[in-house]
Amino acid sequence: ENDGSDFEIEETSGGGREPSSKPLPLSDLQGYVQRMLACDGFRSEFFNQPKGCRNPAIEAKRTENKIKNRYGNLLAYDHSRVKLKPIPGISHSDYINANYIDGFWRPARYIATQGPKYQTINDFWRMVWQENVCKIVMLTNLVEHGQNKCEKYWPEKMASYGEIRVQLISEEKFPDCVIRKLHLTMADTTREVKHFHLTSWPDHGLPLHPNTLLSFLKKVNQYRSYNEAPVVVHCSAGVGRTGAYILLDNLLEQAQSEGVVDVVGQLSTMRKNRMNVVDTLEQYNFVHRCLVECVCISDNNVPCIKIHDRCSQLLSVDKTSGKSYIAIEFEELEPLKPLFTLADFTAARNPANLRKIRDPSILPPDRCRPFLRDGTFVNVVYVNGFYKKDKFLVTQTPSSKDADDFWKLVIETGAKTIVTLDVFTEDDDVVPFWPTGGSAKYGDHTVECTEDRHTNGMSVQVFRVKPKHKISGSSRRVTVRHFHLSTWSSAEQMVDLVNQVERWQEQSNDGIILVQCRNGCTASGLFCCCALVLEKLKNEKEVDVFFATRIVRENRPQFISNGDQYKFCYDTAVAYMKCSEMYASLWQKPSL
Repeated sequence: ENDGSDFEIEETSGGGREPSSKPLPLSDLQGYVQRMLACDGFRSEFFNQPKGCRNPAIEAKRTENKIKNRYGNLLAYDHSRVKLKPIPGISHSDYINANYIDGFWRPARYIATQGPKYQTINDFWRMVWQENVCKIVMLTNLVEHGQNKCEKYWPEKMASYGEIRVQLISEEKFPDCVIRKLHLTMADTTREVKHFHLTSWPDHGLPLHPNTLLSFLKKVNQYRSYNEAPVVVHCSAGVGRTGAYILLDNLLEQAQSEGVVDVVGQLSTMRKNRMNVVDTLEQYNFVHRCLVECVCISDNNVPCIKIHDRCSQLLSVDKTSGKSYIAIEFEELEPLKPLFTLADFTAARNPANLRKIRDPSILPPDRCRPFLRDGTFVNVVYVNGFYKKDKFLVTQTPSSKDADDFWKLVIETGAKTIVTLDVFTEDDDVVPFWPTGGSAKYGDHTVECTEDRHTNGMSVQVFRVKPKHKISGSSRRVTVRHFHLSTWSSAEQMVDLVNQVERWQEQSNDGIILVQCRNGCTASGLFCCCALVLEKLKNEKEVDVFFATRIVRENRPQFISNGDQYKFCYDTAVAYMKCSEMYASLWQKPSL
């Protein structure tokens, strides 16, 4: 999004000839988007869009109004700006940096605006009241990368902004958004406003997954307004993230109504009312990815209270194919696997490094593995979570000759949690990589085992690791907890493991989790997928094994390699709900 620099506006800057309409049938959407993204094909299409100040913005440029613009190069057009009712005795008090943008069906469905400044908070609430707004969508955090992006314009409890009193009634927090209920009072009239705040869309970046934005959009649209007033949408500048959100919402309405999407035409129309909406190619590409995700890919997200009915359905057999529905659902994942080429594994295919890899068919791509300071190659990949990038590090269980590199990896990545899913035998090259008593030295690191306990088939060790070199300005010891499960016979054991890991993560500042098994895939992928399923279940009361599998496969397509593992992830969700007191009354039906 715009960096806030002030410079003169070119009245007709950017873009070539006016883009024409380009409707695309939904049946062609997925293949078209995949091809275009693979060859950077949207670049010319995006940069041909009208850019800069293409219409008069006389009011925005007035000396009295300049302080009201967060960024001096992003102004509100005169013809589409929201005109506030003037305050008697104050000249130009009708100006706010906000424009109406049409919806697919309804004119002026949205108000696109900048994040309020300290000087414009009262104006913002005047606009909300004047336009009878009941939904505000906020797509920025107050501070990003150390820079103020938006002034906090709502109260902790209650505050007055000019003639309008705003009261915070409730606040519901999710991992990637916050939903607030506000009451606005002016004179003797009180109105309710819902404030939807997406906290996981970084400036100069994108949400972790398309589903992050789609899930948020769904929450906004599910709230039924008591009127047809415009929805206020803002980020910091009110163009980039704001434009992408509005464009996506409009396109999804078009898809539902007409069976086509016209990204080019819709964006061109939006930019006639507010300059530079959707202001980066990355945002433009992301809108296309969101369209594919929503329109072309099955939604297998299930509210937890319906999981038993869903399990029963998955176990039943489709008469046409003769396959169970869970087998059909699993097969739908196959074409969604990421595609890698040999060029993606340059380091892993180096003969010197290939010898370190236990299964040569499972290689770490260069773009998603950590690089140790001394250049040592380690067979490890990052795996994202639902809400957090690089939530896991997945590797193979180290052999005796790799133990030094393993502890180097632990220290340099800041991992405080190790999960091992492997059996150690005497005639194996895989041996315990920690001291069985006292302390031992692994390369430059001294590892001391301070606790060793065994419960329910799981062993837990606590290590104090002393690095040779200082970390964060001190030579302090690092506490690492190791959870070791040799084998598991039930989903309940997996739930117990995930719960114990999560409790330790909360105590240790939620660092990266290092997960390992014999080949860095079979058991590790299952743990990561089950952990994600439970994470979403706990936070949103929903189960989405399908999407969890897609996430863990992003960097290692071999994860969840068969239907039994896929089924086990569903079993884990049901097992968690069975042992949760919150759902004690629901347990009458069998799991998968």
